[in-house]
Amino acid sequence: MDWGLQMFRPDEDRLDYGNELLPPEGFHFVRAVSTTYSLDFETLIAALVPLALKGDIDDKELYSNPIAILQAIRKVIGRLVIFCEAGQIKVPTSRNRLASLLDEVVVQVALPRKGRCYPSFHPKTWLIEYENNEGEHLWRFIVLSRNMSNDHSWDVAVSFEGEKRTGSYGATKDLVRFLEYLRGRVHKGAGTDRQWKVTNEMISSLAGVSFFCESPFDGFDIFPMGIDRDAKPVDIFKVSEPFDDLVVISPFLSPGLIKELNGGDDGTKERERILISRAEALGKLEPSDADKFRKYMLREVTTESNERQDLHAKVYLRRRGSQTELWIGSANATESGTSRNVEMMVCLYCYNRHLNANKLMNDICGGDPSGKTSPLEEVFDVGECGVEESDEEAARHAAEDTIREICRLKMVGMVVADGEQYRMSLNVPSDREFPGVTTYPINAPGNRMELRGDVVVNFREPMELEDLSSLFVFSVEYVGGKVERVVKVPVEGIPDARNDAILNKIVKDRPALLRYLAMLLSPNPALTLRQLDEAGVFLADGDGQQSSARLMPGLYEEMLIAAAESPERIREVGNLLGKIRSDDEVLSRYSKMYDCFATALGLNLAKEIVHE
Repeated sequence: MDWGLQMFRPDEDRLDYGNELLPPEGFHFVRAVSTTYSLDFETLIAALVPLALKGDIDDKELYSNPIAILQAIRKVIGRLVIFCEAGQIKVPTSRNRLASLLDEVVVQVALPRKGRCYPSFHPKTWLIEYENNEGEHLWRFIVLSRNMSNDHSWDVAVSFEGEKRTGSYGATKDLVRFLEYLRGRVHKGAGTDRQWKVTNEMISSLAGVSFFCESPFDGFDIFPMGIDRDAKPVDIFKVSEPFDDLVVISPFLSPGLIKELNGGDDGTKERERILISRAEALGKLEPSDADKFRKYMLREVTTESNERQDLHAKVYLRRRGSQTELWIGSANATESGTSRNVEMMVCLYCYNRHLNANKLMNDICGGDPSGKTSPLEEVFDVGECGVEESDEEAARHAAEDTIREICRLKMVGMVVADGEQYRMSLNVPSDREFPGVTTYPINAPGNRMELRGDVVVNFREPMELEDLSSLFVFSVEYVGGKVERVVKVPVEGIPDARNDAILNKIVKDRPALLRYLAMLLSPNPALTLRQLDEAGVFLADGDGQQSSARLMPGLYEEMLIAAAESPERIREVGNLLGKIRSDDEVLSRYSKMYDCFATALGLNLAKEIVHE
């Protein structure tokens, strides 16, 4: 089978973000390190459900179930770290205390200014380690063009499986070098020990691991870009070397780079050049910059939510004779993408008979690129694509630059107790003013205050323990709109009990706790929650008396099964019971039942419910 003809068919080869993270059959999640430019907490939470709970990726109701989300986040804290560009965390669409828990997994990267601009931390990757009950480990390395955001644009991803084995199937030294760079971005301070530890443990785990690719590719290389300040930039396009086919797929373009790729002909041989980009990027080119390219953009397509679908994939194909290189990753065909930003690219190698420019275009277009069913539209005059930047767009870009400056301030937050509540403040060490800029703790929008340089911002209203977080929203107003971003700030004084307080806000009554217990004891947590919902187990009456009576025998049976097949699930029950505050008599009886199981299993983890 010519697998090379089945990689880029947009009507069939669609990837689900969550499915790519799903543990292999018989395996469970151990740890993961991920990178992204922009971060949307809702998208991250949706990804954590299949990763941590092995949930059905098509079960959309599961992604909005607070019990499932809570457990998914609790399972990844201390085992997951996500590196993102500072100032590129999206403000959640609605207040959600569960997002506060994610401050323990996020590390912002703020690269120093180079000349007149800030380079971007731009790689999009996942490196995940899994383990089965026999102690065997597998690794998955995913390189994407897509950010961790709810974007409907065309993107691309490539995934590699790894295991400890003899033979060379893909060196890990460059991957380790990338992880070491990431570890160096975890600055010592409040709440960073876990992130450093996860990254360091992942580096150690890769000793002896080889990654491999499937046929028809006979090899690949990993290219972290921009992590060595003095190293020569990775030469993706090999401008000075001859080629037969060149395909450039990128949403953003630098005219100078495209002009270089457009030249180089000696007149002795016709070369195939194809350029696929966004209309506004093509419109910035002069006609002579790309007159040797066949140029395309996406046809007008809208999603079910009436959003325009555009191009975001970064794919570069280069063929010389019988050898084809396929580059996939995060770097745009821009000067920033190829020489300034931190990026991640992989290059796969195969023969021309499996993949070349024509085969790639046939894949994407389903045949003739100019056919009626093709998703691409050929562009003959780039001048017709040009759109001048409006004054409002220029003002928005200036506001985004202000966010970048704010992220690079050495701000520090402080929490002090005020009776049973807490007060927060923010120290802003800067001698400049910030007109039109306000900020508030992510869970306290009523505490919005103006940001002023070289002062301590004291937020007016006291806050509950469960609302404390190191995440702050910064808003920059400009004529015609505003830019809002979440920024993580080191905060001193957040009590260790904060996470438990959030837990008790979600698991606040008997039905919620019994649902949680049923999920913990099940070998398929996602399925159990869905079955409970479908059966209406907790809808019998207002206080859950009949519901708990119906469920308690089932919980006892599930504990017997878990004790025999998976004692680790009993440990998780004990951990939960030790954090719940309740005066419920049924829960006290269940706690005593748990103590009996724990004693019989020799777990020595029996914990009593904390009574208020």
